[in-house]
This record gives sequence, C-alpha cells and structure tokens, in this order.
Amino acid sequence: DPPFAVGADFTVQVQLGDEGDAVRKEHSVLEEVAYRDTWGKEMDSYLQMMYERLMLMRELLCGAGSIVVHLDDHVAHYVKLILDEIFGVFSFQNEIVWRRGAGHADATRFGRNHDVLLLYSRGDTFYFEPQYPEPSPEEVARLKRAYPLVDDAGRRYSLDNLAAAGPGPARRFGDRVIPPPRGQHWRFSQEHIDELWAQGRIEFNRAGVPKVRKYADETSRMPLQDIWTDCIRHISTVTGFPTEKPEKLLRRILVALSPPGGLVADFFCGSGATLAVAEKLGRRWIGVDLGRYAIHLTRKRLIQVQR
Repeated sequence: DPPFAVGADFTVQVQLGDEGDAVRKEHSVLEEVAYRDTWGKEMDSYLQMMYERLMLMRELLCGAGSIVVHLDDHVAHYVKLILDEIFGVFSFQNEIVWRRGAGHADATRFGRNHDVLLLYSRGDTFYFEPQYPEPSPEEVARLKRAYPLVDDAGRRYSLDNLAAAGPGPARRFGDRVIPPPRGQHWRFSQEHIDELWAQGRIEFNRAGVPKVRKYADETSRMPLQDIWTDCIRHISTVTGFPTEKPEKLLRRILVALSPPGGLVADFFCGSGATLAVAEKLGRRWIGVDLGRYAIHLTRKRLIQVQR
C-alpha cells in the first residue's frame, strides 16, 4: 500500500487534553516522505522510488510467494508497467477492482469509487486459497427461507428426501429397518446411509420418514472473482491514520495468499493494519515504514492485539 502520488500532504492531528484543540504537528525531514505524498520531480521521482523498492521486494519473496500492490487511478497503470518489467508479464495474475465506498455524486464525471490491487507471483506457481464473497442481505434472506433449520453448531440446513422413484429394498437406519415408500427406493447404499447416520445427518420427520440434512454451506458457490463489491468498505479508522485499510479487506488478501504460519511483509505499513491482521491470523510478519509516527502507531496497535 504505497503512496498514491496524489500530490497532497497528510498531516497529523494531535489532541491536547480532554477539551483541547487539534494541533497540527509539523514533520521532520525524516517523516516527510512517509506523510507528504509529493515528489520533487513529480511522476519521475515517484516511479523511480517505486522501481527501486519493488526490485528489493521481489528479491525477498520466496518461490511460492506473491505481491499485492494497492493503488488508485493516479498511478496504477504506470506501476503495472514497472511490475511487468520486474516480475515479468507472465507473472501477472490479477488486476482486482475494490469498490471502496457506497458511491457519491459528481456533477462533472462518473464518480470515482474504486481502488486497484495488482497481484503478481514470484514464480510459475504460488500459494492461493480460493475465497468466497460475503452473501448480500438478499442472499442471506433467501438462504434462511431455503434452509430454515439450525443445528447445535449454528449451521443452517433443510431436510431432503432419501427416496426416489423406482422400487428398491429396505435399509437399516440405526436400529430400525425401514422399507421405502411404495413405488420408491432409498437413493443411497446401506454403506452410505451408515456413514450419514454416524455423522448425525439423518433424522425422522413427524411421520417417521427418514430425511437427510442438506447444509447451506455445502451448496455450490462461485468463488470470488476480480471485482470486489461485497461488504468491504472504508470504515472509521482504528488509529486515525488517513489511509488505513479495512481489516476485512486485508484479511481476505492474507488468507488467500499466505499459508498458516507464513511470513507477511508490509513495506509501507502506515498504521500497522496489515501486521495486526497477520498477527490475528497466526502469520509471522515484518513491518517497515519511514515515519516515526507510523512506527509509533504500529507498535501501539500490535501491543494491543497481543494483549
């Protein structure tokens, strides 16, 4: 999550006392690069900075590693060309579009409402765990209607028929041997029925007919695609850092691209959000930032997470 080259200063507001006014804190020379997204030679300086850092990041990646660079429309396409050169065009995996808000009115153009996540791998193969979108409110309501029952673990399910058309023999359900309804047969072999019974997935309806549990979370779902609009929005930041990212967004990225116990590095760690999520997920982490305020925020945040 590097600077976006927006040409703006990001200053820190420090509250003095309970009722004090917010005071603007001037940055030292060391902190300017981290908090002032301005560049002496404009785009040339910015892209040179990114090129040098991305070269180092590639060297640090393991063979099954990947990198996600989060940008907006100011420089995303410039940086993609740099990534193509450093990682190779065949290492490009995805340009992910993240809708970062609910939208806003703009009288002179289409509303700008997305950021870009550029995903590259170090080698031909890389660690990847498919993710699934959060269901919309409409989908949640539909699932509740289709799967009205809830088991002791909180999983939603419905009862499905075990019988189908065509004659067949009786089957044993626990300590009971039950013939199928007239003109029908039990759809599963005795071995499969025994497995379902042992799993607690067969129950009897009020008429004493055996039914099989069909769970909502086992139905076929489309894995997440490269446009992310589901329930991930900018939120009130935890630390007050102006460009802090939602933990939901970071959690999705880290679960998809890093194994349990894997190593995650963020070289523009800002408020430490990526590292905090990595800690909660049981990943190891390295965090780097140039600004003393960022390091202070990150350290404080990680201590709170560990507590």
